[in-house]
Amino acid sequence: MPELTDAARNAIADAAAATGCGAGIVAAGTTAVAATASPPVKPIIGTVAVGATVIGGGAAAIEQFARPNIGRVVTDGSTTVLQTVSEGTGPGRLLSPVTNEAIEAWKASGSGKALQEWVNNQFRSGK
Repeated sequence: MPELTDAARNAIADAAAATGCGAGIVAAGTTAVAATASPPVKPIIGTVAVGATVIGGGAAAIEQFARPNIGRVVTDGSTTVLQTVSEGTGPGRLLSPVTNEAIEAWKASGSGKALQEWVNNQFRSGK
């Protein structure tokens, strides 16, 4: 099997990142809808939310395989835990799309990128 070029690896990683971001939006939106849905519809909407979460996790794995970045794994994992905890209450579920977008904005910000780079440097130096 031929070696992938850097451009091909980046294209695969970028596509996986975009897929994961879209899946996160779907998961957050369906979580909010499930909070107010009627009982017969809740299982269907909950299944869509879980499916979107699984797709997002798979996309993140593909992105990491194509373009390893331990700093991103740490910040994504940490923010996922925070978002999951915040969605554990009724009002938190309703605000899921807002918290999702706020977290995504932070991860793309200077402080989010700086934390990712710091983690990467610690990982590379073995500290």
